Amino acid sequence: PVFTTGFDPYDYNLTIYNRWGECVFESQNSAEGWDGTYGTYNCQDGTYAYSIKFGVKETSYSYVVRGHFTLIR
Repeated sequence: PVFTTGFDPYDYNLTIYNRWGECVFESQNSAEGWDGTYGTYNCQDGTYAYSIKFGVKETSYSYVVRGHFTLIR
């Protein structure tokens, strides 16, 4: 994800799930992205769900954004 301003990098979590609900990637570093692998294996083409939790610096609010994307190799 790309944040413009205001998010708290210490209150960030990205999780990606496959179609069976298994977590294939998780990161607390907003500069780290997913490369389409699970361990040492390439993930299959298909639809994956994501959940991004982040906090805002100026307030104590936390937000959760959920969605899906299609992985195509």
